[in-house]
Amino acid sequence: GGGGSISIAGAEAYATVVNTSLIDIGQNAVLDAFNDITVKGILKSYAASEAETTSGSLLGAGADGTAESRIYYGVDQQINGDLTAGDAILIQNLVDNNATAKSEAYGGGIFGVSTSVDAVAEVRKASQLNANSGIWARHNVSLLEDPDAAGDAEARINAYYDQFRGAEITLNGAADLVAQTITITSDVTRNRANSNTNTVAGAA
Repeated sequence: GGGGSISIAGAEAYATVVNTSLIDIGQNAVLDAFNDITVKGILKSYAASEAETTSGSLLGAGADGTAESRIYYGVDQQINGDLTAGDAILIQNLVDNNATAKSEAYGGGIFGVSTSVDAVAEVRKASQLNANSGIWARHNVSLLEDPDAAGDAEARINAYYDQFRGAEITLNGAADLVAQTITITSDVTRNRANSNTNTVAGAA
């Protein structure tokens, strides 16, 4: 907030989440169980940001608020081994994402005041992130790289996250599943992005 004969006030809030899970049962893997085998990928992501600014002065000035919340997610299960269970095999993904952003600005002065608010809330697949974006440095987020990918650092980052395209389960050619019952499900229970803005500008 700010106050005085001339006042300028602004608030910024950022919340960025990159949440991924990789489950890889390789070709030489052998899993045996007398009863059940459960392979489960679970992602729960929550990002919340709130910016509030108040500016009051004799002449009035700008009151600005910016809030940004972003979630990039992905579960990738690669099954390429032997799974044998006496009863049941369950292979499952469960994903729950919630991003909220709220920005508020209040201003007042004898001659009025300008207010500006911006709120952004996004939920996206990790494969959709752009390593060249400036948000990573601005939000102090470190990204992983695929060391085997060609190109510069940005290309290696994009190559790594390209494998996370939502909530995927892949049974590869060498996979062999044996059980009384086999259940494979991939459930995204929530992908919620909610943004809210509120601004009040007044003059005496």
